[in-house]
Amino acid sequence: MLEKEAPPAGGERVADSAGVAEGIELMPIEEEVTVALDEHDPDAGTAETPELAEPAPHLGAPEPREPDQGAEEVPEEHHLADTRVGELPDHPAEALEVVLELPEMEVGQDGAEHAACYHPRARPMADPNSPRRPRAPRARVAAAPSRRALVTGASGLVGRAVLPRLLAAGWQVVAIARRPATDPIPRGVMRVAADLAGDAWQQWCEGCTVAISLAGIARENPATGSTFDRVHRLAVERLLAACHSRGITRVVHVSAAGARSDATTPRLRSKASGEALVRSSALTWTIVRPTVIFGPGDRFFTSLARRLSDAGPFVVFGDGAFLLQPVSAEDVADAVVRSLDCVEAERASFDLGGPETLSYNELVQRTASALAVTRAITHFSLSLPRTVLSVTQRLTHPHLMLAQLAEATAGATCDSSRTREVLGVPQVRYLGPTWLSG
Repeated sequence: MLEKEAPPAGGERVADSAGVAEGIELMPIEEEVTVALDEHDPDAGTAETPELAEPAPHLGAPEPREPDQGAEEVPEEHHLADTRVGELPDHPAEALEVVLELPEMEVGQDGAEHAACYHPRARPMADPNSPRRPRAPRARVAAAPSRRALVTGASGLVGRAVLPRLLAAGWQVVAIARRPATDPIPRGVMRVAADLAGDAWQQWCEGCTVAISLAGIARENPATGSTFDRVHRLAVERLLAACHSRGITRVVHVSAAGARSDATTPRLRSKASGEALVRSSALTWTIVRPTVIFGPGDRFFTSLARRLSDAGPFVVFGDGAFLLQPVSAEDVADAVVRSLDCVEAERASFDLGGPETLSYNELVQRTASALAVTRAITHFSLSLPRTVLSVTQRLTHPHLMLAQLAEATAGATCDSSRTREVLGVPQVRYLGPTWLSG
C-alpha cells in the first residue's frame, strides 16, 4: 500500500585534517561533552619514524598555557580540549566513537599507546610516561563535498544492514544506538551510545542533512525504561525536534505493516503514533512499513530455529494456518537507502513484505529443513480450557506463546507491489535461518 500526501503550506578513532588517527576519551557532564586526546598510530609496528603531524584544528586543541604553581605538569597529549560537537572528519575514511555515559575507567600498564572510549568494555588507555612515537606525514587531499546521515537504532537488525549501504553510497554516518557496540567501527562512521529520550545526543547531529529512524522493540521491558511508547513515540518526537532545530529536512522512518491507531496490539498502536508524528511534521518524509523481518540477530526466526533444535514436542496453539510474509533485513535496508534519492518516495509510505507468503506451519517446516532436523508439529486447539492451555505452555515452552499469537498475526501480510515498482524490493525469499550455518 502506498500513501502519498502533499507538502504542508507553510573511544575509538577520530581523524585530523591530515587523515591521521588519534584516540579519544569521552567524559560527558550532562549535555557538555569534553574529550582527552591521546596519540595513536594506526601503523604501529612499522619501521617508519618520521616527524609528527600537526594536531587537528577542528578538534579544538588547547592554547599553550603555563602550568599552575605546585601542580604536576600534564603532558600535552592529555590536556582537555573542547570538541566542536557534531564535527566529523572531512575524510569519510575515518571513524569516531562517543559514549554518552561515565562508567569505570582503566589505564594501560603495558607502556604501549592505545585508545579507548570510557565504557565498561574499554581497552587500556595510553601510559602518559611512555615515549611518543613519530608518525609518517600524509598528503593532504581535498575532500569532495560529502553527505552526512543521522541513523537512530543503528545497532539493530535493520541498522546493521543500512550502515554499509550508506557508506557505499558515499554518506558519512552518525550512528546512534542505546548501548555501545563491541564490533569495530566502520570507517566513515561516528558512533554515539545514547538514549534517544534524552538530549545529549542531539549535539552530534550538526552537519547531518537526513535522518533515518530505525529504533524499535518487539517486547517491552519497563524495568529498563524500554517501553513501546518511549521507543516508538517519544523517541520519534525527540528525533523530529532535533531535525527541526539542527536543519535536517529529510527523514526516513521505519514503522511496521499493520500499524494503526485501532490496532489489536499495543506495539502496533505505538508504531501508529510514531507514524502520525512523522506525517504531521514539516519535513520531507518517507515511511517504510515492513512485516516480520528476518536476518542475522532477529528474534522471531532465530528463536524458532533454536526451539526446533531442542528436544521435546514442537507445540503450536491453534491450527498454524495463519499467514506470514517474512521480509529480509537486506530488502528493508535497500528500501531505506534508495528512498533517500527517490522523488517518488517523498511524503509517501510503503508497505514491505517478502516476495512469498507462507502459513506458519510451512514456515516451521522450511526452517526445520534448512536445519536438517525432523520435527512433528503438535497442535492444541484454542477452544480448549484456558487452564489446559496455560499448563501446556509452561511444560512445552512453544515458539509462540498464547499472548504472542495476536502480535504474530497482526500486520503479517501486505501488498508490496507499489514498493517493488518504486524502490525495487522485495527480492529475497525466506529459505531458513541460513545465517546460523555460517
